[in-house]
Amino acid sequence: MRLLIFWDSITEWCFDSELWGWGNRLKIDFWKQKSDIEVANLWIGWDEIPDILKRFEIEVKAFTEKYNDKLQLFFAIWINDSVIKKNWETTYSLEEFKNNLKTLGDLAKKYTDNISFIWLTKVDEKLVSPFPWSTTWKCYKNDRIKEFDDIIKDFASKNDFGYLYLFDCLEYDDLSDGLHPNEEWHRKIYERVKEFLNKGF
Repeated sequence: MRLLIFWDSITEWCFDSELWGWGNRLKIDFWKQKSDIEVANLWIGWDEIPDILKRFEIEVKAFTEKYNDKLQLFFAIWINDSVIKKNWETTYSLEEFKNNLKTLGDLAKKYTDNISFIWLTKVDEKLVSPFPWSTTWKCYKNDRIKEFDDIIKDFASKNDFGYLYLFDCLEYDDLSDGLHPNEEWHRKIYERVKEFLNKGF
């Protein structure tokens, strides 16, 4: 089994100086157990669904053409789709997001039935409205994030995809900069994902 994780900067090692992110923690755990699950963490910072659509098949084919492994896909790349821009404009409407999500789901089903979607995480609005690191004005709001996640949950349910709820496992103290997780949060999500995989979602 080869687990491919498509995510943005939240799944990278950023702010986890202990074990370099929840995806890497999962990889280390499987390695110690001599598990037959191989983890590939395919994150790119600031990614949105259209970015994933551009690179998804290229990266999946790179694995499927080299290995004969069964694939399992994890997606959680939508928090940047929910961004609010200057003058309170939005990057995508909810309808555009639904269409992009359907396109991604249709592509993924070409390669495997083992597809899972991970709930978006909460943000500390005091620190990310606007987000200070961005070269352009960007703002994150929990109410808008939840609107997007309602769409994801409904989409996963209608298509028999796995769905992992994470919003309640995160406290504001687990955020390093209001958006990205610290070591404690990476540990929490690693434990949730491991439990999710053990149950076969």
